[in-house]
Amino acid sequence: MKEDKEREEDFSVIPDDFPFEQDLSALGGGDIVDEKPVPDSLTSAGFPSKELPPLDIESALPRFGDDRDFFNEMCNDFFHSIPKSIVEMKTALSKVDSVSLNRAAHNLKGMAATFSAAKLTDLNEELEARSGQGDLSQANELITEIEKEAELISKHLITIGIGS
Repeated sequence: MKEDKEREEDFSVIPDDFPFEQDLSALGGGDIVDEKPVPDSLTSAGFPSKELPPLDIESALPRFGDDRDFFNEMCNDFFHSIPKSIVEMKTALSKVDSVSLNRAAHNLKGMAATFSAAKLTDLNEELEARSGQGDLSQANELITEIEKEAELISKHLITIGIGS
């Protein structure tokens, strides 16, 4: 493998302390940033430019055949089902019923994933996993976080004219 040896030798001239990540502003390129810019369309609903909305409509739309009216109708149903799911979770937790809590977390996780609500999906996935093992030690905290994320989603849907 002569080529590999030559490639190794080519890099041998670079000092060990070479600063690979440098400020490139002198070249007109600015600092190295590995974040993708947020399109204006995602920030028009009142979210700061670096903060993504709590659900990603563009990635969810294909699950609804790219039919915006159908998506809006289903999203409105989602909007109204979130509080019911949270009540189910709280009721299950108050009864120390890990099976019912697991089922409620699983259902809300599925709905959240359908609408590309990533954080809500992740929170419910964790609650589902823990309750599936009978572990309710973090359930109250997770439900509180789910409520906070659900509130963000509700506000976002109202802002874009879907939730009512």
